[in-house]
Amino acid sequence: MKVLVCYYSKYGSTKKYAEWIAKKKNGDLIEFGELNEQLLSQYNTIVLGTGIYAGGIRYKKFLNKYEKQLLNTNLILFAVGATPPEEVNKDEIFGFLKKKKLNQNVKTFILRGGFDFNKLSTEDKLLMKMYLKKIEFDKELKKKNNAILNCIKTPSNWIEETSIEQIVKCI
Repeated sequence: MKVLVCYYSKYGSTKKYAEWIAKKKNGDLIEFGELNEQLLSQYNTIVLGTGIYAGGIRYKKFLNKYEKQLLNTNLILFAVGATPPEEVNKDEIFGFLKKKKLNQNVKTFILRGGFDFNKLSTEDKLLMKMYLKKIEFDKELKKKNNAILNCIKTPSNWIEETSIEQIVKCI
């Protein structure tokens, strides 16, 4: 069985998880930008990882474009964010799959990454500040984003190799 682990990572959390998965399963590791149709046909299992950015993930367009090629593939998707996985609404992240034939085959996971406001790009800092303004007076949103609010002042890292165990079992 040939395994491909592909990731998109802005700040390193997703990359670290992808490296661990590839190492455990003797898989090939590539960045998302290197993934193409030719590579898809060479693997039985494809693991795609991305960060959660503003509540969304990176590979929606890719999955739309290559849905037919991926139907007979063991496809595993994981998304990494600062919010504890048990507090993430998986439908908000992966709900788009319900309309896809892929939905029957794909396995989805949420993993916890890290957050360091000081390491954000200028654009991401601006977006974060705008988001903080938005949630400032909304108690429900504030509660939902408590993890991020707590680590604005103190950088946090929740990356743990044990978090990939369920993913590894699916390969």
